[in-house]
Amino acid sequence: MNPLLPFLLVPILATAPEVEPSSAGEVSAEVEGAEEVEKERLVYAPLVAERSLRQIAERLDGSLVLRFREIAPFELVVPKEAENLDPSIARLLRFGCRDISCVSVLAETFSVEKVIMGVLRNEGGVMVLDLKIVEHKRGMELRQVSLEGSREAQLVEQLSGAVGRLSDDEAAAAALEAKVAAENARMQPKPVAERVREQVSVGLPTLIEGLKKGWTPQLSFEANDQDWNLGLGIEWDLPSHPFSLVADFGYSPERPCLCEGANFSTHALVFELGVRRYLWRKGALDSLKKPDHSGLFVDLHHRRSRLSWIQAGGVPINRGRSQWGLALGWRHIVHASGLSATVKLSGDAVTANESPAAWGGEIFLWRGGLALGYRL
Repeated sequence: MNPLLPFLLVPILATAPEVEPSSAGEVSAEVEGAEEVEKERLVYAPLVAERSLRQIAERLDGSLVLRFREIAPFELVVPKEAENLDPSIARLLRFGCRDISCVSVLAETFSVEKVIMGVLRNEGGVMVLDLKIVEHKRGMELRQVSLEGSREAQLVEQLSGAVGRLSDDEAAAAALEAKVAAENARMQPKPVAERVREQVSVGLPTLIEGLKKGWTPQLSFEANDQDWNLGLGIEWDLPSHPFSLVADFGYSPERPCLCEGANFSTHALVFELGVRRYLWRKGALDSLKKPDHSGLFVDLHHRRSRLSWIQAGGVPINRGRSQWGLALGWRHIVHASGLSATVKLSGDAVTANESPAAWGGEIFLWRGGLALGYRL
């Protein structure tokens, strides 16, 4: 061995270029870049359809675009979605893409090789939808499918499968078609028997629960320039509505009366039923808080009264009177526990009077009222 060999190798090693190791990030980026494959771009041209089918064709266009984007392995270009679409292209696509010259214009404009086009037509009362993918350079139909249906919904149900066959991905199409079918089944009206069962099992308990709330039993006092009466009543607030139902049963104590030619001691029973509309109410309509139910109201009511006395010889006499009226009032929750006070002023028109001698001959009556209640 030459003793000078180590000295000859040192200069050579010193001048050799250093190789820096690649970082993990650079290696990862190279691998990811190698895996990325640019998707093929295809243009979707609107369907060609006769005048009577154009609205259906427009809806089918939207459904097809949606399904192509969910299923197809290529990138879909939809000219009508472009913000600055060339006016000449817009005119060309106004009624769909009809021939190979249209395909060539679209392919060159959007720099693609293939165009999706279709025709919707009517054949003997049946709608036929033909879809195809065309290569513009050779003018060849690469794939083609045809669908039939007497109704638009029947065509829509077949779109996923058709897109799968055109996209050469029938597995994805079948999965989407099953999803669409399940959603359609969910949206279909249920049989009457099933709806009745649901109402009984779900709606009835909900109704009963609502009926338990909003009741206000009350003790009332009403009077005018002729008489007065005490009563027991109830008001029920309809859930989530500005309306309530009101009923009241009253008693007018004995008083002297010149009834049908003789003096008698009479008493009267009064029943009133009405619908109350709150013009303003504190808080939300669906609130369960008792203080939220103060408010200004107007009500429409029917009042039925019966005047009774004992005639000579022990003969009982009863005379009725009916009236319709309006009232304006205010209900106020005076305590957070639910204690309420209601004041109102009523004006009634007498619609039936069995004994003007006993009741009096008035046609219009007024009265003021005060009620104390407790909202349950």
